[in-house]
Amino acid sequence: MEDHWGYNKKLHTFRYEILFKSIDPQIYENQKVLELGPFMGWFSEQLNKRTLQLDLVELHPKAIEGLQELFVQEISDKKVNLFEADIHHKIYQLEPIYNFISCCGFLYHSPHPFWVMEGMAKLNPQYILIDNYCGDQSVYLKDAGAINQYGMRQSRQSTVPYNLVLSKEVIMQSMKHLGYSVYAEVDKSMYNAEHLSLPAHYTEMFDFWKKNSSSIWFKKST
Repeated sequence: MEDHWGYNKKLHTFRYEILFKSIDPQIYENQKVLELGPFMGWFSEQLNKRTLQLDLVELHPKAIEGLQELFVQEISDKKVNLFEADIHHKIYQLEPIYNFISCCGFLYHSPHPFWVMEGMAKLNPQYILIDNYCGDQSVYLKDAGAINQYGMRQSRQSTVPYNLVLSKEVIMQSMKHLGYSVYAEVDKSMYNAEHLSLPAHYTEMFDFWKKNSSSIWFKKST
């Protein structure tokens, strides 16, 4: 089952299930939750089953279409609110009503990740999940390319041709400075994707995620 740009729903749903297994369900069950960059809504589907209210911020045209189809009834009932907006700006326009903010697979696509982290902290949630590709260097620029460049893919305008990629240590130090301590770091070492019976390149994609990404739950410090 291949969706957009080679991403597979079955594989990515499994990834998000791993993130859920690492945490107390009370964090998101019957709570108001914000998801930044939901893309095709694979994580959103899981959240929607458990949350009181789910707000999504996305601007990719294809993703917007997919999310509207996925949550037709929920959007009508106002259980899911879909904001077609640039995350960098919208996050500073929202009210601080969320117990939990999810930021998975987005931060390394942004040229302004510190701005995004500051915006999440400004909303004052109790918990923040950041799942992020991390390089070996503390901070480095990555050529964004036509597909992955946030400016082209999300803002629909030409911006700087780089993404700013942060290491796990820089993210943790930044979040600590913003008043959030590490609550749980997801251990992905015990998982593999072989049981999904997918083509080899998807298994390789999963292994790359295991090795080169950090998945950290942060909790507001008391």
